[in-house]
Amino acid sequence: SSTLGADRIANAVAMALFETLPAVCIDFGTAITFEILGESRDFLGGAILPGRMLLRKALHEHTAQLPLIPMCSNLDGISAGTCTADAIRLGVDAGAAGAVKEVLERVRKNFPGKILTVVAVGGDTEFFKTEIPQLEIRDNKYTLYGIAKAWEMNIED
Repeated sequence: SSTLGADRIANAVAMALFETLPAVCIDFGTAITFEILGESRDFLGGAILPGRMLLRKALHEHTAQLPLIPMCSNLDGISAGTCTADAIRLGVDAGAAGAVKEVLERVRKNFPGKILTVVAVGGDTEFFKTEIPQLEIRDNKYTLYGIAKAWEMNIED
């Protein structure tokens, strides 16, 4: 059995209230999560993959010699890893951006001929915006708005 996390529910609620549907919300945090809503506000599911820092930590903690390198704001000038840090940046950061692009392509197949609204929230949105220009960045309180609205809708008078 599985459950849907409160942050994922909150993002779906915020999309249902504030976005042109169909839409997908991508939350760029420790994990990168996708929530997908159809035109009738129906929750279609989502996807989850590791965020950039989680990938860095996994390489560092589960290999013998790879260092934990700091986050970078973009991949400008890195087309080949000429040192270990740049090789990790290229592999992890370009790989994460590529994974997000691939998931988005698969999500778009649910809506042939439709315009899909793609919103981005979370602490790592700025990096992904440089790699995926069509992302529409939302306020860092977006998830909180969804939580508040979900709570309001469920209050018993």
